[in-house]
Amino acid sequence: MTGNYSEPGFKDGEFIFYRERGTILTKGNYLNDEMNGNWFYYDSSNDLRAIFKCKSASDFTPIFLIKNSGDTSFTNGNGKFEFSTLKDFPYIFSALIDCTVEGEIIDSIKNGVFNYNIYAAGQKTNSSETYKNGKFLKGKKQSIAFGIETVDKPLAFLNIGDDNLDRIDRFYHSNLIFGRGGGSDKKVVDFLLNNNVLCY
Repeated sequence: MTGNYSEPGFKDGEFIFYRERGTILTKGNYLNDEMNGNWFYYDSSNDLRAIFKCKSASDFTPIFLIKNSGDTSFTNGNGKFEFSTLKDFPYIFSALIDCTVEGEIIDSIKNGVFNYNIYAAGQKTNSSETYKNGKFLKGKKQSIAFGIETVDKPLAFLNIGDDNLDRIDRFYHSNLIFGRGGGSDKKVVDFLLNNNVLCY
């Protein structure tokens, strides 16, 4: 990975993530620690496979999609699409759940009903969000325990952020042992290398 952190320790500017062999996996910009703008995802042959327009790692709009099968859902931010997170984009989404997503994009913004069929722990649930000209209107969330609930904010089922980097940053910003913020990493190093625990 290459990227820049601001003085308080937040991701800021362009980040590029690489595979072990050096090819690019994904690249895009962060603004105040949130994925922002267009993020580009490449397969192992270095071919562009997806572009997501991001407000955050869980609030994004697909504007270019080519499935693992080679099928092109759309390439210019317009059209209907359907994809499986596990089958079509396993290098983008978490492998813990399989979600089939259906929706329509007009001029790179969400429009109409987005359906999410989620398969997890041997169970299937169906949820949906309704948008008009990119604005969220309503949502329906199904769970095994509570049935179908109406919700007034986006469901944010999917996350395209890097799991490993998120875990590191969460530890860095909020670990309870060594404090919060920019000095905590120095305290961790001091503890691990010098066994210095006097100031904690």
